Amino acid sequence: MRADDAMRRELTAHVPMTLTLDERVARESARRRCAILETGAGWTITLNERDRESNATPVIERLTGAPATSRGIPTLARLVDRFSPTP
Repeated sequence: MRADDAMRRELTAHVPMTLTLDERVARESARRRCAILETGAGWTITLNERDRESNATPVIERLTGAPATSRGIPTLARLVDRFSPTP
């Protein structure tokens, strides 16, 4: 991950399917000011156009037709730090 765009990335958990990165997906994500970078069965990484925006959830919910939840990469890093065992 490039440090200069880390604040704009989100991880989204969704129904266990992999989105096909096609023109329809690109149009929907661009309409919500983000881009889908990677996707797998039940997860997607997006990049928002602006810092501190959270656009992934509505995009993924519209594309999958099911509920989704997203967390920014900085939030995930804080959670890992918080719950990691101390040496």
